Amino acid sequence: MHCSQSYLNFLGDALPNTVLDSLDIKIEDGTSVPFHYAYFNSKELGSVVNSLPFFGSHGGPLSSQPVIQQKLIEKFSEKIEEINPLSVTLIENPFLPLDDKILNQAGLKCVDSRIGQFTHLPADMVDFHVKTRNAIRKGLKLKLEIKKSTDFDDWSWMQSLHEKSIRALGGIPKTMAIYDSLKKAFGDKVELWIGYLSDRPITGLVIIRCLQTVEYFTPVVEESYKDTQALSALIYKVMKLCGGSGSKLWNWGGTWESQTGVYRFKSRWGAFDKPYRYFNQVRSNKIFEIPRDSLVKEFPYYYLYKY
Repeated sequence: MHCSQSYLNFLGDALPNTVLDSLDIKIEDGTSVPFHYAYFNSKELGSVVNSLPFFGSHGGPLSSQPVIQQKLIEKFSEKIEEINPLSVTLIENPFLPLDDKILNQAGLKCVDSRIGQFTHLPADMVDFHVKTRNAIRKGLKLKLEIKKSTDFDDWSWMQSLHEKSIRALGGIPKTMAIYDSLKKAFGDKVELWIGYLSDRPITGLVIIRCLQTVEYFTPVVEESYKDTQALSALIYKVMKLCGGSGSKLWNWGGTWESQTGVYRFKSRWGAFDKPYRYFNQVRSNKIFEIPRDSLVKEFPYYYLYKY
């Protein structure tokens, strides 16, 4: 998904003052291999470059061949010299691992990592851990009315609940403007599924369909219904619907190594691991002198350096 034009359109619309650009080289069969990146220029602080910015995005050369990777990284390095940013970050695609030596030669060092987790579709209960199967069964006993919604009130409810949950964890929530940009870029490929109990929404899930992959984007559940496993029932139902309509892969997104509970939850849905890394170069020590709160405010959704 992160390689698609729709996703680039989303980033361009959702991230103010972001400049999106692409490099490419032609290969023997005449097709082009792209490399997408973005940079943000602050008049007061300077520029930062990400390939790519925003939660869980991947970037870099869309090839596993070292020769092609090297040519695109060389082109990228030339662009970096022109932009002269405070820092540069390249986030590896979990299915297209990068050659460390090539990035190290360009001054990019591995500083961070995530664990991509994926479940093959169609999935069945037999593929899941016994605790997940039990959670699903418990949630199904609620007999929720589960349906896809385009209703403004349902989207507002989902975003409000998401924001409340993420702020309680000290994270940065996705705003309604982010969801509006997402729907504008992907159209009906963005789906909000709601689980209603007595006509009242109690759990929701935003997914994005891209080719044969389903992106698990935002799950929510009312605090008072967490123990009912309503969300597990909703995820299961949506997984079954997606698998039945031709989707082959469910992307749970990246997990921090420190997020053992989140990792365990996803892995119990029959997920397999695809680790990926963050390569970074700090080009000016000025960035270390700027308060972190100022950096987050000035460069929203960008990875700057490992704090």
